[in-house]
Amino acid sequence: MTVSRAAACAAIVLAILSRGETRSLAQTPPESPAPIAAVEIPLSKSSAPGSQGPVIRDIEFRGLKTVDERQALRALPFREGEPLPRLAPGRLIQDLYATGLFQPDIRIAEESVPGESGAIRLIITVIENPIIEEITVSGSERIKDRSLLRKIHNKGFKPNKMLTSKGLEEIRSVVLKEYHSRGYAEALVTVNSEPGAVDATKVAIRVVIVEGKRRILRDLTLKGNEHISGLMLRLIMDNRGSWGPFTSYYDAEAMKGDIEAIRIFYVNRGYLDADVKAGEPQTGGEGRKAWISPVIEITEGPRYRVGEIKAQGVSVFTELEVVAPFDKSRGRYYSGARTRDALEKVTRLYGDAGYVNAEIDPDFDLHPDTGQVNLILKVTEHSQIYVGRILVKRGDIDNGDDAPWWERLYSGVAPPIKEQAILREVELQSGDVYRSYRELNSKRRLENLGVFEKVTIRREPTADPTVNDAVIDVQDANDTGRIAVGLGYGDATRGFVYLSYTERNLFGEARDLRASVTLGEEAWGSTIGYLDRHLDDTDFSLGVDLFYENYQRVEYSERLAGGAVTLGHPLGDRDRYNIRVKTYHVDLDSDDDEEQTEEDLDKSYVVATVRPSITFDRRDDPGFATRGYEATFAVEGGYGDGGIAKFETDVEHFTPLPAEFVWAKHLRFGIMPTDAEDVGITERYFLGGSDSLRGFRFRGAGPKDAKDDDIPIGGASTLLLQNELRYPIAKQLSVLTFFDLGLIGEEPLDYDSPRTSAGIGGRYNTRPVTIAVDLGWAIEKDEDDDTEMFHLRLGSRF
Repeated sequence: MTVSRAAACAAIVLAILSRGETRSLAQTPPESPAPIAAVEIPLSKSSAPGSQGPVIRDIEFRGLKTVDERQALRALPFREGEPLPRLAPGRLIQDLYATGLFQPDIRIAEESVPGESGAIRLIITVIENPIIEEITVSGSERIKDRSLLRKIHNKGFKPNKMLTSKGLEEIRSVVLKEYHSRGYAEALVTVNSEPGAVDATKVAIRVVIVEGKRRILRDLTLKGNEHISGLMLRLIMDNRGSWGPFTSYYDAEAMKGDIEAIRIFYVNRGYLDADVKAGEPQTGGEGRKAWISPVIEITEGPRYRVGEIKAQGVSVFTELEVVAPFDKSRGRYYSGARTRDALEKVTRLYGDAGYVNAEIDPDFDLHPDTGQVNLILKVTEHSQIYVGRILVKRGDIDNGDDAPWWERLYSGVAPPIKEQAILREVELQSGDVYRSYRELNSKRRLENLGVFEKVTIRREPTADPTVNDAVIDVQDANDTGRIAVGLGYGDATRGFVYLSYTERNLFGEARDLRASVTLGEEAWGSTIGYLDRHLDDTDFSLGVDLFYENYQRVEYSERLAGGAVTLGHPLGDRDRYNIRVKTYHVDLDSDDDEEQTEEDLDKSYVVATVRPSITFDRRDDPGFATRGYEATFAVEGGYGDGGIAKFETDVEHFTPLPAEFVWAKHLRFGIMPTDAEDVGITERYFLGGSDSLRGFRFRGAGPKDAKDDDIPIGGASTLLLQNELRYPIAKQLSVLTFFDLGLIGEEPLDYDSPRTSAGIGGRYNTRPVTIAVDLGWAIEKDEDDDTEMFHLRLGSRF
């Protein structure tokens, strides 16, 4: 027997496309465009499809009072000097209205330019939205006025700021949300505006509240959940009931979301016919002691396994290629997460080939009698899409007119990022095939600049159905410069305090300037760094670093002072070539005045090296990789208390496993053709520590001085293998178990006995930094090795 597909498919697709177990995608439909009442003057007839539009020589805004004209110009999908695109005037009006700066009565006219055929002057007449004079709140007894006003101000609505087109509704939503969060499910909020009492051109906003009653959520009853525990279901709900001294209040709106969240939870686990609804609640009490005990009734239905998987409408790829991402689902219980991931892979398959408008609609053939669901992928490939114009749209930029003098002075050093600097990071090029991975790479590159609060890239259709414009929406960060003071912990420094300054947008060109001072228990120093990502407007990057570092090693001190210059260039879309020239002075000073060591630790020398390297990056996500690899190969030559020649490789590889586990492997190999004693101690290889062999102290595994076995002296070759089994608890938080193996030798390829360790750890990822905590236990070790169980580090992924 086959159940009607139409009803079942709607519910299932919703669960597939949702990003998790939450209700957000289930209950909120896409917001429809605001209605616009405007007088539209048709644009030039020459802008009709099939002909080239006239050239825009000038754009004039009329009616601007407080809005910066540059901000209004950024909302337009064209610039002066460009041909007028083939757009309906309504599209222009929509773009301007969407900024929230103007009232709906937007007028557009064009004038010919005297003496210049085929050129026009655009005149756009607008009426600005009013400025807020004051905001008052009345009727609030349970929540203080100043608390509500603070919430409203945090959304950008405050005196002397503009009341945007949807401002009244946004203010109402903020206040209503605050009341609902405190259990006032019956609260009514009305928000109106009226002419200002002091300045009639401004508006006064009146927020009127009828609080209503709130009910204590005494208990919550779940009925019919036979295969999924009540505890698990309660964890995904907002209404969880009161317990002991903890009192919860009933939120009617949240309850609707809870019901939908439970349904999606079931569907994502294969209960495709699950039905969830509110039952008859119990109520009682009066006044402040009024209570409610809601009831949720669940009909689970059968749990389905995936049977056949087919694809229809496929021509660009073979059917096997399209259904391949679904192979892991065959014969297993239906999983919304697996199906969603497979759909994303098929969408990327088409998008990377330029079929960015391809539609992949899953149809579900349900057989309740056998508990089997067959998946039919209905593919509409559409045409291959090409890139039209690259348009940059920016949010409101504070021009700083009201800022203190020192901020205005600093803005000369770090003004808003220039549009040219934005476009340099965009891999999409006009006329090329519109490939989705280039769009994704462009978004990542812009985000990695660290100068934007938000970056989105969207496609906009043009009159040519095979061409889409790429619209880059960016919101500039309020501050691209940072001064930080903090505490930390590291292997080489132990506990430390630091002061750092970072500017990510020097001269508006997205150049980096960094400076830091660190004072630790076993190290102190300072660094200054500069990075130009596009040297002289080319794809070459230039990095310059100066440093002074002082380390307290075991029984001697080590001072380094010098600098490095790195020149880089991309190789294709994901790979990169770098060449680094580094030189510094080394000063070693033994803690013991008498000669007690074989190694000479009272000496000075200069290091000067050149290090070319090449990096291949095939990770699915550089910040949170789950598949693919990154491999770096480098050679280094020069002088450092002896001739230096090194070959080094560093490889990370990621393999996705069932149940969201990820197997992460790391290989690090380095070798010199000479014995370790033939180069300075700073140029040798060491083993042990949080970024090396865990379970051992920093530099704690490997050769020691012949006369003092407390002093690590390093080796001429090393091999490190790390294995981690990772599991994500949340998007940015994961736990892991690991096994490490390390080899090191004083002569090339002449290794000591292997060292191994195992343990557990956790990672908290916040781009571009990873916070890592590991507990490691040494398994195989040498009698002279120094072990350490606790490791903490910042920075690297491994």
